[in-house]
Parts: sequence; C-alpha cells; structure tokens
Amino acid sequence: MLVQATYRTALKWLIAIVLVSTSWSDASGTTWYPADPSFASVQAAINSASDGDTISIPAGSATWTTTLTINKAITLQGSGSALTLITNNVSGGLRPGTLMVITLVPGKVTRLTGFQVPKTPLGSISGAAISVGGASDRDGSAFRVDHCVFGQQAAYCFWLSDVFGVADHNTFTAGPSHIPFEIQNNRWGGGTNNYGDGSWADDSYYGTNKFFFMEDNTFTCSNSTYPEALVDSLGGARYVVRNNIFMNASVINHGTESGNRQRGGRVMEVYNNVFQGNCAFWINIRSGTAVIWGNDLKGVTNFGGLSTTVLEAKRVTWSFTPWGQANGKNAWDSNVAGGPFASGTATGGGSLTLTDSRKNWTVNQWAGNGYVLLKTSVASGYCGSQIVSNTATTLTIQGNDGYSAQISFTAGDTYEIRRVNEALDQPGKGKGSLVTGTYTTPLVPSGWFDEVTDPIYQWGNTSSDKTANFRINANESTIRANEHYFSVAKPGYTPYTHPHPLVSGQVPAPTNLTVVQ
Repeated sequence: MLVQATYRTALKWLIAIVLVSTSWSDASGTTWYPADPSFASVQAAINSASDGDTISIPAGSATWTTTLTINKAITLQGSGSALTLITNNVSGGLRPGTLMVITLVPGKVTRLTGFQVPKTPLGSISGAAISVGGASDRDGSAFRVDHCVFGQQAAYCFWLSDVFGVADHNTFTAGPSHIPFEIQNNRWGGGTNNYGDGSWADDSYYGTNKFFFMEDNTFTCSNSTYPEALVDSLGGARYVVRNNIFMNASVINHGTESGNRQRGGRVMEVYNNVFQGNCAFWINIRSGTAVIWGNDLKGVTNFGGLSTTVLEAKRVTWSFTPWGQANGKNAWDSNVAGGPFASGTATGGGSLTLTDSRKNWTVNQWAGNGYVLLKTSVASGYCGSQIVSNTATTLTIQGNDGYSAQISFTAGDTYEIRRVNEALDQPGKGKGSLVTGTYTTPLVPSGWFDEVTDPIYQWGNTSSDKTANFRINANESTIRANEHYFSVAKPGYTPYTHPHPLVSGQVPAPTNLTVVQ
C-alpha cells in the first residue's frame, strides 16, 4: 500500500508538471523550474534557457539585491501574483533600484507574467525597476507583461526603449513621484539617430500595432493629494492607453523642451478608460497628436475644478536648451513675419509685468494670438513669455511653471513684442523633415518649418456622475481650436483590435491578482 501511495503521489506530481508546462507556457520550448524564487536560482535557469523557453518560478518570497539579466526571448512566469513575490532591494550594481534589464530579441516575444513585486524598501531613488529595450521599430521584437502586481518602485516601474507590445491585466500601486511607465522611441527608423527624430519624421500610424499598448490594467496612486500619472514619455514616443481603471491618476507626455535634445512624445491613443478619484487634469499633452475618446470620469475632484485635457507648448513661456524659446525669431518655429510689432523701454513693472507709460495700446490687443514679450536687455539672448493681457500701458505675461525664476521687469529694461504662429512639435503638429545633429547642436533642416498639422481629436468622453463632457484647455495661444484640436471624431479612424494579438495569441497565465503587499 505504501508503494502504491508513493507511486500515485509521484504520478500526480508528474501529471501536474505536465499540465503546468502545457497550460501556462507556449507549446514550443522547454520549461525550466528553478528550485526557489531566489535571484541565483532564477538567473541560473535563464542562463541555461534558449529562445522560446519558459522559466517557471515556484511560489514563495525572495529579496533580490542583484539585477536580473534577460537577453533571450523567454517567458518569466511566477505561480500567481499572490504566490510568487520578489522584493526589489538592488541598492548597487548597474543602477540602484534596477531589478531587471531585458534586451529584446529581433523577431521574437519576451514575456513577464504571474508574479508580484511589492513596494521597494529602497525609498525614493531615481531610475527604473525594469528596463526593456529593443533595437528599433523595425526589428520585429515584442514584449508582454501581464497578470502581475507592482508596488511603488523607483521613479519608474518600467522604462521602455523602442518597444512594441502590451501590458495587460496588471495592478499598479504607486505614490507621488512614481510613474509606472516611461516610454521612448528614440531609435525609430533605425540608423544612428537616438533622440526620437525618426519618429517625428514618420507618419502617425493610428489604429495599427506600431505602439506600446497598456490595456485592462488597474492603476492607483495611494496619495490623492499628489496624484500621479500612469505613463510619461519622450523621444518620439507612441503608445495606446485603453480599457484601464485609474484612481488618482492621469496620462501625460513631455514635449520638446525639458528633455534637452530629446524630442517630445509623438502620438497617443487614450480610450475606453475609467478615471476616478483626484487629478489636476486627466490628460496632459505637451507635444504631438492624439485621439481621446470613450473615457469616463467618475467622482473626480480636480484641483482646478476642471475636467480637462490640457494642451501646452512650454517653449512659448520659457527657453529650453538646446532649442531656445519660441519667441517669434527662433528658426525652429513658424514665426509671423514683420516683427517686432512693438518695442520700447520700460518705465516700470514687476514680476511678469511691464509698464511703458509712453504707450497707448488698445486693451488686450496683444493678448493671445501667439504674441510674446521679449526682454532684450539681458546679458545673453532673449527671455520672455506669451502675453496674456494688456492695458493701455501695461503688459502681463504667463509664468514659466517654475522652470526658473519668473521674468521681472524694471524701469530701463528694453523689450520687443514678436509673434509665433506655431512652435516646434507643439500639440497638433506631426510629421516633418528629419532633424539631425548632436546632443548639443541639432541642425535645422532645409525648408524648415514644414511639420504638418496633425490635429488632436477628442469625442465621446463623459463624466457619468456629472453629466458633462470633458473639454480641452489650451494653455498657449499657438494651439488653436478647430485647427490643432477638434471636439469631434477623427475622420477615418479605426482602433486596433482588442484584445491585443499578444493577449489572444498566447496561452493563459496565472490569474491570481490578490495584492498582498
């Protein structure tokens, strides 16, 4: 009887192993079973694996102090997000807080699934917990992360460089100054370009697979006083955010300004999401184009009392290296000829205001319409900002969002008023000539400014408990309604198939999404 019991037990475990291998991993490839979730066991299994294999991490908890390296097209699979827990305590090495570095394989898929990374004990640090990189948009590689739970990590949970694929059915919990996804497409188009220039010289490709997709996830910022974003971007980034649930969270991108030589985000699609809780704005676009539709805002108390998509072109209000300021004279922008339209010497002023008692302007004749006040009596170059209002003798300009000390005028300061038509890479602009040049010295292409108008479209977004539609708030006057953005459906637009083919085409993962951190 003992032999039979032992035999039956062994047979039961053999069947279980076969079932796990065939139901959780791809049919092709070998499944490797590390002895435990420790870094040493998992890295050893990866080192022995080949493309197409699965590393099946058993249930249990482990704290890693060394960065895991994945440079093969494998599936790293836990036993379920409440069963396999890996704590990020990587305090040294490549960069503090970097739990994994993943290099994608051309033409193949790399996948993370079925485990949990609780809140890191490292505290507030820079960098990203999981860094994923492809060669370019043309190498055919793909990445999927699904059915995982991520607590607050470093500044970013994922840093995706030139990655196509999908993040689906995950749970993210974060606090202030932590963003789950940073997305960049710096090497779009291949070659030596590394700043997103190639992405800005290409079409938008709406409704295709040429994006990274974030779908069917739940994101919660635990601090409603300082809500956070699900995703941020630079370097010509292209991404889709759909069918997610947000709590105290938003979707944003950076423009061609504060990222130095890197260009801003290029294209985003945001649709069929539910936004709840508290946020200053639900979407913030500082460059490029977007479609925003079918989203619902429930019970949100915005800091500004607005349920908005905010559009900004920050170079109109400040000078950023190496692009300079959009001031009506800069070759990177589309400027209105004929300036300066007014000039003189201030008789007084203060922070963000200039007074010239010798003038007799029409009230608000300089307000909006791309007019910029430039302070010319400075040691190097010009500084200024767009004019938001004026009286007969006083001009008031917009602040610079704290990037530096606010501009102040005193008696004796000289000034000019010039006019910008459109700023480089501003919201509502798209494909232009390929920009080249170094990190410090980008080169203006021949025939510039030739960026096409690629409007932002927003439609069908509702606030279900307030019975009000969302509205667009354009903070800079170079961004114009019914030219750079429309509150109607985008003509000819069809969204990409949902769920993403990587979701429907791969075998299921463990679906235990209980958060135990």
